Amino acid sequence: DELVHDWPSVGGGLPRVVPPRIGRDTAATGRDGRIMPLMLATVIADLVFSALSDDSIMTEKLTRRGLRIGRHYGIDPMTTARIGTIMTPDVATLTHDLTISQARDLFLTKGHGAYPVVDDTGALLGMIGRRELLSGDLDPTSSISAITTSEVLSVGPGDHAIDALHLMVDEHVEHILVLDAGRLVGICTRTDLLKVRREQRGLEQLQPGILGSRGGESVFSR
Repeated sequence: DELVHDWPSVGGGLPRVVPPRIGRDTAATGRDGRIMPLMLATVIADLVFSALSDDSIMTEKLTRRGLRIGRHYGIDPMTTARIGTIMTPDVATLTHDLTISQARDLFLTKGHGAYPVVDDTGALLGMIGRRELLSGDLDPTSSISAITTSEVLSVGPGDHAIDALHLMVDEHVEHILVLDAGRLVGICTRTDLLKVRREQRGLEQLQPGILGSRGGESVFSR
């Protein structure tokens, strides 16, 4: 578009440059008519992407590489911490050949609410809980395998802490078994999940440095 020069009628001042009116030649050339649909399509595409994705264009590639940040750039440690790094690896278990009487003694002395039951090779067979074991209708000399529940809630060591948290909330449990190729490798409890938040809180605390203090005196107080 050509600029319009509005020369002053009085005096010898510099000319005033008047920008062309937007859309002045739209009817003649139709150039602006092609731009508006493209702008509208861009806005619609961004709205659709925002509604369907938890990521932004800036963070989508990072998510594909395993670093979950989200569209607002706030890193949730629950979405990045792996179960294998926070779980408790030493799990108290019961062998399948224990009698009801022997298992009851362990429950009464150890105080746990449930135990994983494993075979002679350490493979997980199921879970046994205090409620089932302390029922008065059981034969004390029979094996605990008769009352072992084969359906267990579990996660893998490569899963994220948020996966265990959702499972605990949805199923109203306080611990989740950690299985690797069907073998029991650990247990993830609510206490283990708190480790993630505790570590995050520690990183958010003011660290010694230029904003810290020296001998109780602020470095900015001099």
